[in-house]
Amino acid sequence: MGVIANLKLGRTLTKLTTLFVEVNRSSNLNREEVRYTRSYQDLTDKLKPYNPDKVSLELTNNMMVTAKLGHHERLKAQENLLDALSQDGFAAKGM
Repeated sequence: MGVIANLKLGRTLTKLTTLFVEVNRSSNLNREEVRYTRSYQDLTDKLKPYNPDKVSLELTNNMMVTAKLGHHERLKAQENLLDALSQDGFAAKGM
């Protein structure tokens, strides 16, 4: 995978994580409902060219950095995102 593709994947995962952080802060929308929002669908469409193993690996690497930085709220959002992406077939299950 090229540098540009890696940057695009990273940017998409960052946007999805931010979406899940906002969902965690909001009492109006739960984690399951976010999967049916336009934003989630638009962003996950951008993940289609990527192998689910690659998506899982990149997100897991991001989670390790987030944990080292002590950003607990963002880490929880990334955990929820990985679970949702796995359920929807965009990330590998059980990584």
